[in-house]
Amino acid sequence: MIKKEHFANKEEDILNYSYKNFNSLFPLIDKIKENKKISEKLIEDFLSEVYENKILVNFNWEDWQEGKEIIENEDFDYNTLDILGICKLLTGIIQSEPFIDGGLKVYFEDGTILKVLEIMEAKLR
Repeated sequence: MIKKEHFANKEEDILNYSYKNFNSLFPLIDKIKENKKISEKLIEDFLSEVYENKILVNFNWEDWQEGKEIIENEDFDYNTLDILGICKLLTGIIQSEPFIDGGLKVYFEDGTILKVLEIMEAKLR
């Protein structure tokens, strides 16, 4: 269970975030690209940055049908999401980890985390 202090206070806060709020996540893009095999350390570093920067959204992710459709659609254009949508997607992915065989590693290996981080960085530049 993720601690309450790791979540943004409200969705509007995320809409007011700037590049500096996510800056420490972006060096992970190169680390993900460099590592053919995703290590537990890389996943831990990712989670640590997500928690520290409070980019998780407190919402009913279990019932978020749009998020489920995004994840299931390999051709989804992540550019269509705004920053709040990206943060909701990351929240759903991270929150669902205990229920997924292989956990977060699956989303690293299939490229989802990399795509999301790259789109997030491009939108905030």
